[in-house]
Amino acid sequence: MYRKGQYTELVCLECGDVFPIYRRNGRAKQVGHIKHLYCPICLKETAHYEVKDADVFLWKYEYADFEDVCEEAKLAVDLLVERKKKLVRKRD
Repeated sequence: MYRKGQYTELVCLECGDVFPIYRRNGRAKQVGHIKHLYCPICLKETAHYEVKDADVFLWKYEYADFEDVCEEAKLAVDLLVERKKKLVRKRD
């Protein structure tokens, strides 16, 4: 079946929540695109860092050298790690 688009994920840079959005193939943005959206967790408009897949992004940058990575990527990784730890604690 022909796919007309793909899902990408946005990480809120305030609370670290992950929002999936659908983008058509011609409208896809690169990793690191900043989009300002309303966050239902923060209850205000915040900056969101775009990643293709949050788990792959986290795995890639957890073990990377952060000297050549932008500040937003570092913040997104830290927030995703905190969020992952909270989810693990909730399951236990």
